[in-house]
Amino acid sequence: VGSGLGSRVRNLLARLAYNSGFITHTRDFRAFHQMLVKHGLAVPTGQGFAPPTGQVPDDAALVVARIKRLTGYDQVSSEPL
Repeated sequence: VGSGLGSRVRNLLARLAYNSGFITHTRDFRAFHQMLVKHGLAVPTGQGFAPPTGQVPDDAALVVARIKRLTGYDQVSSEPL
């Protein structure tokens, strides 16, 4: 952070990398908003607000199972030692 030449060069390189599509945001908020619209929990930009008509899917068990597979925890015996 700063106003020196190094800071300007760093900012320019960051903009070039992002605008090239090589580096993107770590979170895709467009996909999140599209999911909310699909489930009746949001409206497209520019439309009037509407009462919610749906629910967000509960995929917590799927996420936990995936984390266990990635960490190898799903292969650990649950029997007492």
